[in-house]
Amino acid sequence: MDGNASTLLEVDDLRVVFGAGNRPARAVDGVSISIQPGETVALVGESGCGKSVTALALARLVPSPPGIITSGQIRFEGRDVLRMSATELRRLRGARIAYVFQEPGASLNPVFRVGWQIAEAIRLHQTGTPVHDEVVRLLKLVGLSAPERQLEAYPHELSGGMQQRVMIAMALACRPALLVADEPTTALDVTIQAQIMELLVSLQNELRMAMLLITHNLGLVAGVAGRIYVMYAGRIVESGPTEQVLSQPGHPYTRGLLEAVPSLAGATGGLQGIAGSVPNAARLPSGCRFHPRCAQCRDVCRQREPELVQVGQGHLARCWLAKEA
Repeated sequence: MDGNASTLLEVDDLRVVFGAGNRPARAVDGVSISIQPGETVALVGESGCGKSVTALALARLVPSPPGIITSGQIRFEGRDVLRMSATELRRLRGARIAYVFQEPGASLNPVFRVGWQIAEAIRLHQTGTPVHDEVVRLLKLVGLSAPERQLEAYPHELSGGMQQRVMIAMALACRPALLVADEPTTALDVTIQAQIMELLVSLQNELRMAMLLITHNLGLVAGVAGRIYVMYAGRIVESGPTEQVLSQPGHPYTRGLLEAVPSLAGATGGLQGIAGSVPNAARLPSGCRFHPRCAQCRDVCRQREPELVQVGQGHLARCWLAKEA
């Protein structure tokens, strides 16, 4: 990946393994992505594809052991994250790269009031800021009514949607340059999912921060992300502008994800699923990693892994059929 002074985040050939011995699990295997300032990028794939491990690696949050970043580069705001000291990483985490995770009830500490938990992030990274006033401002920003009362609540006293708003407030406490939203709506009902996504998009535009949206649902990113990376078994199998990827998918896996998105228009039968499951990262198949589940599989797919090839302007796919086309 060529360096670019205006690029916020550059990840080049990142590899993360779990375990030791002859067959470590290759959770992230040669991933390269980039994000520009203020841009929204989606990282899409089924559970077990390596999306969350990729996200945690950005701020070196992968638990070690058992996880090890074996190679690659992560450059954030022009600095090499893999060479940062412990002090530098503390300044990066929360302050410049912030996270919103999929289970707010599991992420919030049940024994502390939510106001105290938001205040902790402010005290760590913004010395001299009037903490109480800032907590109230953040709770208003994320749309919680009566913030003076809500900051005294314990997590279990709030609904799932309110808990996620608190998590977003915590993430925004230090005005990060990049917000990583890892399946932020998975544990919520459909109505609240839409509200949380609208809130994230609104805040991202208002605060001019970049966002990495991680999800298994391609339908969720249609009106949100400018670019998409599709991940399968530790690899990026397709990437490009959102409109191109959704309208002209170049990989059978991307097409399978699209067919699994519910639609009210023209629905005449059940949802189309993808047969089989994501392979064990310690026992990856030969050739194309998707071939055991692919209805278009050929002999070459079983024998050799394809490279990413261009299928449109800025649109790449890792598939032998795409290469032939």
